[in-house]
Amino acid sequence: MTTPKTLDPSTFILRKATPAERLVCWRANSTSWAGKLTPHDYVEREKFNGTQELTRDGGILYWVFTAPPLATGNGGTEEQEVIYAAVETLKKQVAIKTRDGGFSIEWSYGIASVFTPQQYRSKKIAAWMMHRLGEWLDSEEAGCRFSVLYSDVGVCGL
Repeated sequence: MTTPKTLDPSTFILRKATPAERLVCWRANSTSWAGKLTPHDYVEREKFNGTQELTRDGGILYWVFTAPPLATGNGGTEEQEVIYAAVETLKKQVAIKTRDGGFSIEWSYGIASVFTPQQYRSKKIAAWMMHRLGEWLDSEEAGCRFSVLYSDVGVCGL
């Protein structure tokens, strides 16, 4: 695992996480988000959540933001294992009110679970990740007209 000497998140790549990378992300963000759950129980809950009707079969996509592969001396490349940030998208059908008073059903994405490990915060990494995610959301592949960012920042426990 090689970490770039100078972090330049403008060169980083947003890509879908592998199953192993999902676990790494859940373990990392469990310190912030598990609440009263143990890290193990938090990871198990996240695995379970990914199998539900809304989330299975591509309903939830897990993304990681990583540095590009490094060139090696022999003309090849070396993958970098560092996950600088992560995010999830949830594909949902929504009803859109039309100007004629009717409505249409369309697809949208909810953006959730934006996470940057402590050591990479305050370096504009999440901002660049969200920029790349916005580019994907605007693509034909995503096939949606809008998205919604979910946040529980500032929510108090009751």
